Amino acid sequence: MLQDSHSDRSSDQRIPPRYWWLNRILLVSAVYVLFLVGLRLYWGWEAERRLNAKIEHYRALGQPVLLEDFRKPPVPDEENAAIILRDVAAKLMGTSVDTDALRRRVLAGDSDALNSAKVVLAQLDVVLPDIRESRTLEHCDLPFAPNTPLLNVPLPNYAEQRELARQLLLGAAVAFVNGDHDEALEYVIDVYKVGARACAGRPVVIAMLVGIATDELAHDVLHRILPDLMFVPAAADNPRVRAIDRRAAKDLITHLLDEEVLNVGWERACQFERLYIVEYSAALRAGTVGLPTPAFVVTPPPGALMRALISPIWLTDAVSKMALVDVTSSRLRAKTFAEAASYRVPVFDPNEVNLIEYSVYHFTGSLVYTLNRLPELAFRARASRRLTVLALAIRLYEIDVGEKPLALEDLVPHYLPRVPRDPFDPTAARMRYLRNDRFPRVYSVWTDEVDDNGAFELYESGTIRHATTRDFPRFLGLDRPDVPTRTVSPSTAQPE
Repeated sequence: MLQDSHSDRSSDQRIPPRYWWLNRILLVSAVYVLFLVGLRLYWGWEAERRLNAKIEHYRALGQPVLLEDFRKPPVPDEENAAIILRDVAAKLMGTSVDTDALRRRVLAGDSDALNSAKVVLAQLDVVLPDIRESRTLEHCDLPFAPNTPLLNVPLPNYAEQRELARQLLLGAAVAFVNGDHDEALEYVIDVYKVGARACAGRPVVIAMLVGIATDELAHDVLHRILPDLMFVPAAADNPRVRAIDRRAAKDLITHLLDEEVLNVGWERACQFERLYIVEYSAALRAGTVGLPTPAFVVTPPPGALMRALISPIWLTDAVSKMALVDVTSSRLRAKTFAEAASYRVPVFDPNEVNLIEYSVYHFTGSLVYTLNRLPELAFRARASRRLTVLALAIRLYEIDVGEKPLALEDLVPHYLPRVPRDPFDPTAARMRYLRNDRFPRVYSVWTDEVDDNGAFELYESGTIRHATTRDFPRFLGLDRPDVPTRTVSPSTAQPE
């Protein structure tokens, strides 16, 4: 009996009561850990399911979303205008001359600049037949074969296309000064139909931006020479001028009014951004790419533990940003800038977040700002095209009638099928027209969506400044203002 009592006391000493609570805590902790593991597995499964469902949704709509969807069968070189343009542009590279500055000097009547321009254009004259031939070809697809990982595929270099456009516009200036107005307009049409078309041959945002910049150069040159351009038959009495066939001008008006090409280009660019999201998410989860820091310095690929913990967040963020791309694509087709800008997300400022936040929401910094800017850039391009169309139609009317139209409606239907509307006007009103001002012009209310009665700003070179608080004009007369950057307000005239 004494032995039994001693044995019981020994047992109690081996397992003190406080350890019972420790065992329970360990048991509860183990259950909690198992719960977290199960929750993480379910979270990862659900995030993967949502991403796959999103991809299947796009495929059901017939839209490209994965890498293989963007691979197209190659076009034979002899049927592909892009190959001709690429080879032509490569031959023109290497000049150290500032063709933009030289073009402005030529248009200003500098005889030395004219002689220098002829030397620069010697090579362009050799390849010009190839450029004109490329305009007749149906296909214009730049070779582009994206591969995994997409992050390692370099962005296309458009330096050659930009230089080709600049030299073509220099050719337009030389032809105009020499009195060959027909050839001057053909050079401008080359830029519109060839340069921008080649840039749009790849489904990336940078291609659209280069296309917009190329078009803007052509707008500016056409705008500068338009008040003096002579068209058949108005120039029949001037043997020193080779006048322009009316059909070329009307074909150009039709080309500039067709904005579906731009809409399709933006849609394809957005679809490629969506592919980038899918590819980047997969590469992060595989540990083959690093994360950018707030200073946009790429870090080494995330470790296995980090990928295991937060990869579902990357998947969820990818799905949300794909939805944002869809909204942006729809807004780019909106009728007015107000409608396009109605959906916005907070602009991501890397200076206000820490590395952990940036690592979790990596797409926010790299994508949101770009998507927020695209509608404004696209609508600027749309407004600029429409103003150029109006300026060209007004010039044709002026040659026929002997004076500018009293109102833009006078251009319909003989010169225009309709009066273009201002995409920056919240009510989609027609473009404005100042006929009796010191500087006659058509204009858009521009990005502030407020009609400032035609007030504008210029750079010292005379180039129109894209000021956000002023209107954006296209001048219609020979008296084009050329002043330092400052605001110029209309004198007494009001829009017709």
